[in-house]
Amino acid sequence: MESVGPAASTDHGPLRILLVDDDEDDFIITRDLLSDSRRLDAELIWAASGAEARGLLSGTPIDLVLLDVNLGGVSGLDLLVEIQRDGCTCPLIMLTGAGDDQVDQRCMDLGAADYLEKGPQLTVTLLERSILHALDRQRDRQNIALMTTALEGLSDGIFITDNDTRLLFANRAVRDLCGGNSGDATCWTVPTDAADHLTHLMELAGNHGDNGAEESGEIDFLLKHPQDRNLRTFSLSDYQVTLDQAQRHRLRLGIVRDVSEVRAAQAELDRFFKLSGDCLFVADASATILRVNPAWRRTLGFQSHDLVGRTFWSLFHDPQHPLLCKARERLENHHSVEQMERPCQGSFGHRIWMSWNLVPVPEQGLLYGSGRDMSERKSSEDALLFTSLHDSLTGLENRVCSLKRLQTCLQWQQRYPNRFFVLLFIDLDNFKNVNDRLGHAAGDQLLSEVARRLKQGVRATDHVARLGGDEFLVLLEDLDNQADALTMIERLVRALSSRVTLGSETVAGSASVGVVFSSRTYRTAESMIRDADIAMYEAKRGGKHGYRVFDASMSAQSSRLLTLEAGLEEVISRRELILAYQPIVNLADDCRLIGFEALLRWQHPQLGTISPHELVPIAEHNGLIGPIGLWVLESACRDLLRWQGLHPGGHAFTLNVNLSAKQLFDPELLQSIRDVLDVTGFPPRLLHLEVTETSLITNVALATHVLRNIQDLGIHLSLDDFGTGYSSLQYLQQFPISSLKIDKSFVRGIESNERDLRIACAVISLARSLELDVVAEGIETRVQMHRLQTLGCGLGQGYLFARPLSAEETEAYIRSQATQLEKALA
Repeated sequence: MESVGPAASTDHGPLRILLVDDDEDDFIITRDLLSDSRRLDAELIWAASGAEARGLLSGTPIDLVLLDVNLGGVSGLDLLVEIQRDGCTCPLIMLTGAGDDQVDQRCMDLGAADYLEKGPQLTVTLLERSILHALDRQRDRQNIALMTTALEGLSDGIFITDNDTRLLFANRAVRDLCGGNSGDATCWTVPTDAADHLTHLMELAGNHGDNGAEESGEIDFLLKHPQDRNLRTFSLSDYQVTLDQAQRHRLRLGIVRDVSEVRAAQAELDRFFKLSGDCLFVADASATILRVNPAWRRTLGFQSHDLVGRTFWSLFHDPQHPLLCKARERLENHHSVEQMERPCQGSFGHRIWMSWNLVPVPEQGLLYGSGRDMSERKSSEDALLFTSLHDSLTGLENRVCSLKRLQTCLQWQQRYPNRFFVLLFIDLDNFKNVNDRLGHAAGDQLLSEVARRLKQGVRATDHVARLGGDEFLVLLEDLDNQADALTMIERLVRALSSRVTLGSETVAGSASVGVVFSSRTYRTAESMIRDADIAMYEAKRGGKHGYRVFDASMSAQSSRLLTLEAGLEEVISRRELILAYQPIVNLADDCRLIGFEALLRWQHPQLGTISPHELVPIAEHNGLIGPIGLWVLESACRDLLRWQGLHPGGHAFTLNVNLSAKQLFDPELLQSIRDVLDVTGFPPRLLHLEVTETSLITNVALATHVLRNIQDLGIHLSLDDFGTGYSSLQYLQQFPISSLKIDKSFVRGIESNERDLRIACAVISLARSLELDVVAEGIETRVQMHRLQTLGCGLGQGYLFARPLSAEETEAYIRSQATQLEKALA
């Protein structure tokens, strides 16, 4: 028994079939046949005349029409024509009374989907097959019409040929390209002037597909566009479509696309690729290099054949470095990598620092990359980093570096309590006398000799640092016991006691040493250095030239700290804080006065004047730096406002105020500054807030955010003590600063120390390139001033111009400057 699938129907229910026949018996027979059908779910509608049929077709949805050839004197063929003219698009099957080949052919010529002979020979099977076939052809025609409409609207040209390269189809884009648009896609008469173009396209398709592949790839060809007559670049993609399993009937599909702009852009990119000074590459998704530009040869010494087929990661000597692993992870997750800085292996084994940008394009399965040689910048940064962590005179580690190293030792001891180390605080005895009697050059020579002896007297695992002036730190690590430590300390003291030749004179060497043994009670490097400093002063009080180990009896300094902390609570209300002002002058304009730096002093009733170097750390530790800093800012703004206008030229003085690290990261800082400016009316453009490098690098992102908010208020920002901390080009570019202050330690040495002179010159040149002002601190001699002026330093301050002045002295100083100016102008 024949298997039967689901009965054919429509989305709106059973098939609606219209029978047009003047014989009711035929209607009954046809209805019964349809009711017996297992393949059709149909509703038969009967029209006994042509007029009735046309009326039904105009108002009733009909899926198929069964039309009798003879309608009682009316020709069914004429009605067929009229129905189609009325707009009927459903399939029409003609019913004939007897086989007549001419009538049957006539039916088909007029557009009938099929014809059937009525009578006993008309079975359910024949009726089913004819109706289903007609419906299938109708759907095929509709699909072809939809596809043709879609292809007609494409901007790409589509054409189809048979095995003999006869054109079967050409959409509008092809017809336009070939210079004619008459006819439709399948009934197009090729214009004479378009024949050559079309023949060229079909020949390209035929030749391109000679290899028998289903897809023959893509080729480019040049063709004059019929609209603008310009020679343009087109691409042709060619596909074979097999219509039967024997592959005897094939069609060839051609796709033509105008790629002139794309190819021009690709050519431009190729030119950029070849001419770029950066190392550019294209790799696959696994980072295997596919293409490189000539810059690789100039930068890393590689030719193209050296790199193609290698993975990008093989360029690095440490492919498992955490930075590279993180970069690989980002690429695997389809994220780009920016400014990945690592040294690469050059063709001769040398290493070159490169900065890489990597962009994955998953949809292409490609990785694009560019690398830039940053060796010079890295060398400059390394030099600046070395300078920031080392003393310029002795080459020893400086305070910043030693603090960091000591803090690391303390952290290790918290994890490994048995680890034993010793800290020495060394201060030269009578160094001031050498400086005063023999000059700074002799003093520098003495410091250099002391540094040399300390380095020679310790092991390779120990560390020697110069804190500043004549103070040194020595960190003796991984000792077995205190006895070994004391043996080394005594050896160092003896080495420092040997006489030193300074020019034509020989002076006796002598140093006082404070010693602190490691202990888990120490949590900060500062506290350990503080106790070593206390022990050193005990050694000096004991007659100098020796050492003392810190113990509980040395509590005087601790007592002082407690006294200061206790008095700090009410320091503002008791009006013990005072401000001093040091003038800032324009070195490029006859040292004209342009502003002042406000300097904090604490006039303690028992301990006398306390400097900010001692006051600020205590205030920060006790959480009082906020109100003290606010008092300084408001008081200084009020004082400067009183003095504005005293200068006869109407010059507006600038005000420099220091911000400590704790102040900088105080969430209330920005609002406090706004409040001070609102209350005092001080112009923000005249206010310069000074911050140190070390305070910024503790949290670079937050510091940048805070500084930008301050800058948005119209306030200038200055980087204080530049060169003594983590000096970095990256930070200079990142932080919104407007000026640098050269530390006085460098200024003092520019008279006799070539290294300090080069550092000052480098800082000034760097600031000029970044369009930053430069202020030199601690100018004490005219030689220093003249050298700074020669180097192009714009601003300066120091004892050469004026020591820090009280408010009354400052006002008198301004008036004296005004008087001198009036005399000069008279």
